[in-house]
Amino acid sequence: MKRMGIKMLPPDVNVGRGEFSVDQGGIRYGMSAIRSVGDTVVDEILRERELNGPFKDLTDFIGRLSNKEANKRTIESFIFAGAFDSFGLNRRQMNLMYPEIVDQVNAEKKRSMSGQMSLMEFLGEEEKEKTRITFPNMPEFPKEEILEKEKEVLGIYVSGHPLDAYKDLVDKYADAST
Repeated sequence: MKRMGIKMLPPDVNVGRGEFSVDQGGIRYGMSAIRSVGDTVVDEILRERELNGPFKDLTDFIGRLSNKEANKRTIESFIFAGAFDSFGLNRRQMNLMYPEIVDQVNAEKKRSMSGQMSLMEFLGEEEKEKTRITFPNMPEFPKEEILEKEKEVLGIYVSGHPLDAYKDLVDKYADAST
């Protein structure tokens, strides 16, 4: 694919599909092929996206899909596969904060099911925005760790290759290719 100029794109919850697809001149990795993500989850994502539009951020995704097959393991697999990269946060930030978001969303749903009102219901939109979970400003995982996790959940490297840093040396000393 590299020699032909075709890029392998990571899965994406906002534009991807269950199967591999053509997108932006490349091949978009299919969400159903991510480890710990089944067709039921993908079908629910596609249905939710069609009914209510693209997901705005990680909190929106978790709020719209929690208790609908998207458990913590599934969310973690999406993070490491790069399926949430379009949300503008790095994978380390999302991995650190997703358990807190899941807990907050589940607690809010329990309150609403039991008929209890929360203080949030009395706040205006501006005040609600101030209480949203904020993500700490922190650097991304090292490239080696990103690639290791991609290989673990996707079975392939998508955002690079462990030998990319040594490409010049390999080109210089290798006299055969496969």
